[in-house]
Amino acid sequence: MVFARVHAREKTVKRAAIASAAGILAMGCVHAAHPLITEDSGTQGRGKFQLELTYDDHHDRAQGIKTRSGVAASILTYGVTDDIDFALGLAHLRNETTGGGTSSLESGRGDGQLFVKWRFHENESVSFALKPSLNFPDGDSARGLGSGRRTYGLDFVASLNEERWTYHFHTGYLKNRNKVDEREDIIHLSAAAVYQATGKLKLIADAGMDTNRDKSSSSWPALLVTAVIYSPREWLDLDAGVHFGLNRAATDYALLAGITLRW
Repeated sequence: MVFARVHAREKTVKRAAIASAAGILAMGCVHAAHPLITEDSGTQGRGKFQLELTYDDHHDRAQGIKTRSGVAASILTYGVTDDIDFALGLAHLRNETTGGGTSSLESGRGDGQLFVKWRFHENESVSFALKPSLNFPDGDSARGLGSGRRTYGLDFVASLNEERWTYHFHTGYLKNRNKVDEREDIIHLSAAAVYQATGKLKLIADAGMDTNRDKSSSSWPALLVTAVIYSPREWLDLDAGVHFGLNRAATDYALLAGITLRW
C-alpha cells in the first residue's frame, strides 16, 4: 500500500510537469515578439535579420504541487521580402516539480518551430498579417518536454497605429497533435497596447487566453503581461516583464527577460 501511494504521487507530479510545460508552450515561447503573447503585423524588411534571445521563469502551485519551469528560447528571423518573414525557433526547457512527498526535475531541448509571416495589407494606420507555423517534436514528450508529434497552426493579426499608441489584435488556431493526451484543437485570443513613452522606451500591457489543453477542464487559461522594452540603439532591444495568471487554469506568474538584435 505504501508503495502504491508513493507511485501514485510520482505519477501526479510527472503529470504536473507535463501540464506545466504544455501550458507554457500553449502561450508560445516563440509565438510573438518577446515579451508579448500577442503577435504584431511587423516584418523585418528584405534581406534583414533579427535574433531574439529570451528566458521566461514560470511559477505555479496547484493541488499541493509546486512547479517551476524555465524556457530559454532563441528565434532567428529573416526578411525574405519587405512583407514576408521566415523564422526558426528553438527552445530549452527545465521543469522542476515538487509535492506529495516526491519531486521531479527534467531538462532538455523542447519542440522546434518554423513559421512564415505575411503582411498582406497595410495603409497609414492599419495592417493585417497571416502567420502559418509548423512545430517539430524535438522534445521528449515522456519527460514533459514536448508534444511528441508534429503540430501546425495559423494566426491572424491586426495592428493599429495612433501616434504614440499601437494596438495589436491576435487570434489563432493550433492543431495540437500530441502523445500526452491533451486536447488537440487550441484557439488563441489576445490583444496588446504598446505606448511609446520616449524615443527609446515602450510600455506594454497584453492580455490573452487559450483553450485549455487539459481535456478534463473547460476553463481557458487567461493571463496579463506588463512589460517594458528599452532600445538604447536602433539595432538593440532589451525587454523585461511579468505575467500574472488571471484564473486558476493559468500559471500563477512568470518573470520575463530578453534581448533582440537586428542587422
